[in-house]
Amino acid sequence: MIAMMAIANDRASAAADLSAAVMPERVGNLCSDVSAIALKLALILSPGEKTIFVYAGDNRSGAGARMTPCPNSDCRGCFLAPPLDGTMIDKSTTRGDCSGLFFWSRSFSLIVLVTTVSFSWAWQQQPPAVPLIPQDLDEEHQDRERYQKATDVLKTLEISKGDWVADVGAGNGYYVQRMADLVGPTGKVFAEDVADHAIEWLHQRVKAYNLHNVEVVKGAIDDPALPADSLAAVLVVNTYHHFQQYQPMLQQIFRALRPGGRLVIADYSLPAHRTESRSDQIKNHEIDPGLARAELGRGGFQVVKCEDPFLKRMPEVSTGDRIGAADMWIMVAVRPK
Repeated sequence: MIAMMAIANDRASAAADLSAAVMPERVGNLCSDVSAIALKLALILSPGEKTIFVYAGDNRSGAGARMTPCPNSDCRGCFLAPPLDGTMIDKSTTRGDCSGLFFWSRSFSLIVLVTTVSFSWAWQQQPPAVPLIPQDLDEEHQDRERYQKATDVLKTLEISKGDWVADVGAGNGYYVQRMADLVGPTGKVFAEDVADHAIEWLHQRVKAYNLHNVEVVKGAIDDPALPADSLAAVLVVNTYHHFQQYQPMLQQIFRALRPGGRLVIADYSLPAHRTESRSDQIKNHEIDPGLARAELGRGGFQVVKCEDPFLKRMPEVSTGDRIGAADMWIMVAVRPK
């Protein structure tokens, strides 16, 4: 597999001293079915931003893309690629982490070729995607409580011991683990995602914490592949805006819920952005709860609760968590009995 990195003409001066410009800060495992071999990427620094052009020989990549780190809190391996000339090469085939948003760029002055077996996009200074030691687990819990009010999110599910539930777009499995504890050994949690690396993370967490009541599910962009008429609740956190095929997704979630079952959606939006089109909001990793309410209604759901905001934006947060960019809202809908 070959990855090509190109520095734009307007960064030529920054690239003059390549030894100073190349920052070995990115390593990882994009091909999650192959053991990780680190590939160091060049970060060309300029005041106020980090710029990188990447052409990766991976089926989720397009061509040279100017990318900046994704602010999505559940996005351990994604970059945002602003449309340099407005041409999108490849829409994401993932829902939970935005991987695969690539845009065409044509201004290259330096090409660096690197051959490797596999690679990933993860900041080394970030905690591991799946915390495997108590300190990391505690930090993950503290971050989720501060930035998502995770305990309150879980309370809206109203689940009990023995229930079957699902986390759609489960990412690294934080909520999966907590839901597994809530439903107990007689219950079951379906941990669903479409991204290969997320599926790997979920398996890692299940194995590390002996989550015997968790089943990892590889879904599709239009179907989470959940059992019909069986779930007490479905949780969708920071993922609904990634549903490219939101109508069939809602239909399949409706089908999976038992009558009276609850769908809880938590996502992000700034009021100032809500007059924009749906597609423009999605580019900002946001969606108006009013749009979501209307879409749920058309899908046969009955919305019973909406807190907007559920958590106010924290502009001082600069760690990449979504709450630093927008308000968080939460909505509860049910499949009518």
